[in-house]
Amino acid sequence: MSDYDHLAEQLRHPDNPIVFMEMTAGGAPIGTIKMELFADVCPKTAENFR
Repeated sequence: MSDYDHLAEQLRHPDNPIVFMEMTAGGAPIGTIKMELFADVCPKTAENFR
């Protein structure tokens, strides 16, 4: 199962997009932040974020 499939099972609303942010510190990768955008609540804001 992919990361996306695993996250999709946990979404508040199945049509909400998920965005990923790769984080680094001093040029070294430290992890990934995965966020659900609440497009069902505030679609314009979610679209601007993507």
